[in-house]
Amino acid sequence: AILGTLWLPVVLPLAAASIGYYLPRTAFRMVRLVVQIVQVVLTSAMFVHVRAFGPVRYVISGWPQGVGIALSMDRLAGILVAMAAWFFLMVLLFNMRKRYADRLFQFLYMVLQTLLIAIFLSGDLFNIYVLLELSTLVVAILIMWKRSKQSIYDGVVYIMINLASMTFMLLGVGMVYRALGTMDLELMALRVAAANEPRALILPYALV
Repeated sequence: AILGTLWLPVVLPLAAASIGYYLPRTAFRMVRLVVQIVQVVLTSAMFVHVRAFGPVRYVISGWPQGVGIALSMDRLAGILVAMAAWFFLMVLLFNMRKRYADRLFQFLYMVLQTLLIAIFLSGDLFNIYVLLELSTLVVAILIMWKRSKQSIYDGVVYIMINLASMTFMLLGVGMVYRALGTMDLELMALRVAAANEPRALILPYALV
């Protein structure tokens, strides 16, 4: 049962953001709270299941491994996803009555949660790269939200540093694909174990 719901922690915040954006501010706030509580319960249950029965993996639409978009949860991913859900609940409660938390702010907040949880569950290195790029843009907007001189400066610095670092990561991802012929993390692990020259992967690993 847990296998078929592995996509839910990713879809729930995004659905709440998309629907709530067209609701009044107070109604959106309540939708966020209900969805976030469900998210905490769901991710905590998933972590308990993975800890008891081992990792789970789900390939969207039943595509073959290495072709379709894969989601996987082991103990580490389970901890990170559950911690993210709890953290976003705490921050939500903190800014429930803040004036700056308008509908667009709440929308971006929920989208950021979707992106972070998708990163933790992603079973594909290139998907992780794309999700990191998207989350960089969302975080930069939230940093600059107050529109003060300092926040805008901080947001621009954040974007520039991340663009530079993500350039190195993209180069490393390309080198990994050239060496292993796949971006799927499970297949990568198998091919690394069977590699004749594992030292060739030191540079791309460092870049990523």
